[in-house]
Amino acid sequence: MNLGPHLQTKWDIRAVGNWVGGGTGTGIIIAAAVLTLSGIDSYRFSLAGIAFVAAGLFSVALEIGRPLRSLNVFRNPFTSWMSREAWVALLVLPLGGAAFWFRSEILLLLAAVAAGLYLYCQARILKASRGVPAWRVAQIIPLIIATGLIEGAGLVLISGIIFSSLASHAALPAFMVMVLMLLGARMLAWRAYYHALKNNAPEGTVAALQRINLPFFLLGDLLPMLLLLLALLSDKLVSILAINAFAMMVAAGWLIKFIIVTRAGFFQGYAMVHTPARGAGTPGPGTKPGWIQKT
Repeated sequence: MNLGPHLQTKWDIRAVGNWVGGGTGTGIIIAAAVLTLSGIDSYRFSLAGIAFVAAGLFSVALEIGRPLRSLNVFRNPFTSWMSREAWVALLVLPLGGAAFWFRSEILLLLAAVAAGLYLYCQARILKASRGVPAWRVAQIIPLIIATGLIEGAGLVLISGIIFSSLASHAALPAFMVMVLMLLGARMLAWRAYYHALKNNAPEGTVAALQRINLPFFLLGDLLPMLLLLLALLSDKLVSILAINAFAMMVAAGWLIKFIIVTRAGFFQGYAMVHTPARGAGTPGPGTKPGWIQKT
């Protein structure tokens, strides 16, 4: 019997697809609403947003041996964040589609509010997983929310620059500043998350996070920030600099979700508060096999 931490295998790449699709899709809808408030026609992005959300839900439904059983997720909205996510999806999908169909700013704003709730539910699903230290820490909530917003904003701005006139729009610098702020928020959220676990988590969790820590920080946040700053200060190559920055930060968000779910998701294992002693002997110190715990 393995008493120490062991990697969970129930949630695989299909479960990652739910967090990627849901986070990116809700981020797209929220970014589309912001662009629309600025006078930019962004209703078409609401379709892309609901497509990502639907793809994420379909991906996680594939994990179930009998996919129709996924309908049971609606049964416990008062106790389960997964149920709440499913119910909120019933708002996100029709509101996003209606916003595109009727080209309604009000409907798109309502869809963005519902998308924000959906993203929050996704973060709380991980937080509610008590047996997995890499998921249950409170610091995972702002990390999941920040990276979802970044992924959506990045894809919307890439599409806007390549396929429309966003590159020459007067509001583009303001949007890049907004993304810079989101990158700063994700950087802080990641540091808080990483430091919460590096000295108090299973060895496998710490090793997985250590391997990705520097690349994620440098290539996922810091370098995109520098590229966006160069784009803001330069009159040339603005589109190229911005597109590369957005692509890197989106890819980093997808990668970190994959790592957290499939590589750092170790069950905590068993621990002993103290080592038993025979007879009237003095108990020894407690132990956590396979666990890194520093004071």
